[in-house]
Amino acid sequence: MQNVTRYSKIVFNPNDKNKLSRETNIEFSTGHNDAQDDEFYANVMSDLALRGISGEDLPESEEEQVEVLRKCLLLQYKIQRCRNAL
Repeated sequence: MQNVTRYSKIVFNPNDKNKLSRETNIEFSTGHNDAQDDEFYANVMSDLALRGISGEDLPESEEEQVEVLRKCLLLQYKIQRCRNAL
């Protein structure tokens, strides 16, 4: 888990003021700039591979890939909040 957190490029930060324009935030809004979109999807693929999701397990569409990573990041966020509450 430490390596995944250390090497991840995508984050879930609901308080980020620029989350829709920052290609390292899972809430990034695509469709405005092809280069930024490509960087965002490359970051998503990289993070999914870090989590052991690649090859046959990888969803076909980019939107589904983002959703899988979003679920992973939300779970990680909830676990961290619970840990901090103890």
